[in-house]
Amino acid sequence: MIKKILIANRGEIACRVIRTAKKMDIATVAVYSDADKQALHVKSADEAVYIGAAPSSESYLNQEKIIEAAKSRGADAIHPGYGFLSENADFAERCEKEGIMFIGPRSHSIRSMGSKSAAKRIMENAHVPLVPGYHGEDQSVEVLKRAAIDMGFPVLLKAVAGGGGRGMRPVFAEEEFERVLVEAKREAKNSFGNDVMLVEKYLPRARHVEVQVFCDQHGNAVFLGDRDCSVQRRHQKVVEEAPAPGLSPALRSAMGLAAVRAAQAIDYVGAGTVEFLLDANRANDEGDVSHSAEPDSSQFYFMEMNTRLQVEHPVTEYISGVDLVAWQINVANGERLTLSQEEITLQGHAMEVRLYAENPYQEFRPSTGTISHLTFAPEDLATRIDTGFESGDAVSSYYDAMLAKVITYADTREKAIEKLLRALNLCKIAGVYTNLDWLKTVIAHPQFVAAQLYTNFLADNPGLMDEAEHNKHLKQNVNVALCWFFCIAKKLFDRQQAGFSMAAGFSMAERSLKTQSGGLTPWQRLHAWRLNQSAHMGAEFILAGEQFSLSAPVDTTNSHHHEAQTAMASTLIIGNERYHLEGVWDGEILSVTCNEQDFRFPVVALDAIAETANQTASKYCLLTPALAVELQITPADHGEGDAEEGDASYLAPMNARVIEIMVEEGSDVVKGQALLVLEAMKMEYTISAKQDGVVEKIMYPAGALVEAGADLLTLGSQ
Repeated sequence: MIKKILIANRGEIACRVIRTAKKMDIATVAVYSDADKQALHVKSADEAVYIGAAPSSESYLNQEKIIEAAKSRGADAIHPGYGFLSENADFAERCEKEGIMFIGPRSHSIRSMGSKSAAKRIMENAHVPLVPGYHGEDQSVEVLKRAAIDMGFPVLLKAVAGGGGRGMRPVFAEEEFERVLVEAKREAKNSFGNDVMLVEKYLPRARHVEVQVFCDQHGNAVFLGDRDCSVQRRHQKVVEEAPAPGLSPALRSAMGLAAVRAAQAIDYVGAGTVEFLLDANRANDEGDVSHSAEPDSSQFYFMEMNTRLQVEHPVTEYISGVDLVAWQINVANGERLTLSQEEITLQGHAMEVRLYAENPYQEFRPSTGTISHLTFAPEDLATRIDTGFESGDAVSSYYDAMLAKVITYADTREKAIEKLLRALNLCKIAGVYTNLDWLKTVIAHPQFVAAQLYTNFLADNPGLMDEAEHNKHLKQNVNVALCWFFCIAKKLFDRQQAGFSMAAGFSMAERSLKTQSGGLTPWQRLHAWRLNQSAHMGAEFILAGEQFSLSAPVDTTNSHHHEAQTAMASTLIIGNERYHLEGVWDGEILSVTCNEQDFRFPVVALDAIAETANQTASKYCLLTPALAVELQITPADHGEGDAEEGDASYLAPMNARVIEIMVEEGSDVVKGQALLVLEAMKMEYTISAKQDGVVEKIMYPAGALVEAGADLLTLGSQ
């Protein structure tokens, strides 16, 4: 029986495994790299072992170090989580040879599904329906292109060893096939060390529906319902829910039985997921894909099998009442499944969103840095937060950008969405860009609420990624008023704190006067006091990229210096709207009543100093009840304009690695031409020319690591 488990992973999945292990009275060992010394999973485990430098190839992917860590701490089992070594057949085999239990499928099962092309052949023999495509061994450009032409565009290029959307590219026309093939093969080679591709018919209106299967070592196999994961960006899931909405009982059963056949075809043991594509064009007006007793198998197609626990497993746990990690451990111990297919009952609806450190309005660019503030919705029986982060943690460029999973459960889909929106409103994050506000917009979208789901949902709703629309939300007048209130309150607070310092050498008489007056006298205060009038105070700040310069009379006669607080009241007019503001700022919490609506929220300093328009600015985040509002307090307007158009410098948008340089010094380039390619958080980013010019200097060679803001190259005029 398993007594101690080493979790060969990090972040939220490591914390998730540790949680169940503790319930089962099993000791846990965490592993960590240089980037994760203070990570939550390290603090949560009973023991922790350092395994190397931050790059995953030197730590979490280093099999020797993982095995040695398990041996050194007497762990009799390894849980691989997902990602990293979780689907590495060689690692599973190594564990078997070392006498360490691998909590997952046997190595030969992983190897069977490790190649997408080989998996297709196995599924074909098991009578599991397949997407039309080419899965052959001939990888010449001519053969791949001919296969694409024969099946008709659009097609999908997929790395046979791929996962997580990497090495996957749609091709919409014959003339772009070779270019996209090069990109897909390069990403596959960098990610998996294997650039073999397959070509499949691309279904732009497909749904991504997957089935959770579980098998024990005694030949028993069950499926625990299905999940819809159709809302994706870059072929990576964003929203997952169980059960998949709008499927008839007959279709659910057909998919579940096909998934079990797939698992049995490779002698599977443990938790696995069989992923299918469902043709959304065949859906009827009610959203039900089929009402027939015997659904046409061509309605769903095998896509791949993930031989591990999935990121989205919590939604299945909610509707089934099964702890899948506990089942994994029990099956690894040789126990039989505790439920037969007939005994499995599914109830209610669960929904999960993946909270990422990324900017969805800039092509989902990952965001790195220190999380200066982090609070999640409180957990209860119907709300669950899976995370590996806490306030003060750093988001590294070395690993996936997911911060947490927010999961809710209810008896209906509509109520699950409502709960999820409430939970997201209670999450507050500052210090890095996140997709938090964007997720709220997605799940509140009428099309999503109506369960009109397919994999191109986001691409067909570009307004969801429109930064201008998002900024309109941020720049609502009430947010402008609150930002102005904060700027003035902070100015008064800072000056009064300075006043305290100046008062340190006051005489006894002066101190008595200060105490009797309830604070500093008007001559000792540093704010804009006027005789018999309210102070007229203004502030300049940047909110969502727009400069605001506002001024209004402010009543500061009730400032509470002895409480280290600044109380103020004002009436601010913005456009045709009038805002009555009254409240207090104590250096941490802003409490304000705005038009009889009470607000109380923390304000977090994001950076001590931020550069904007060639001047310094203090950068803050107001964690309002609805969203996080970032602003920069700027000095008085000095007349600086934006940077000149046609800036010759090209800066790294994030910490990244240069993986390809596509130009040479001295070469002519045209506007829009690709200059170099960066890789960060498992994603590629192409830096393109802003204007026609000549490459003057390239700062870094291919393979170099660069920090955010570093000069990559410069262009001169032709």
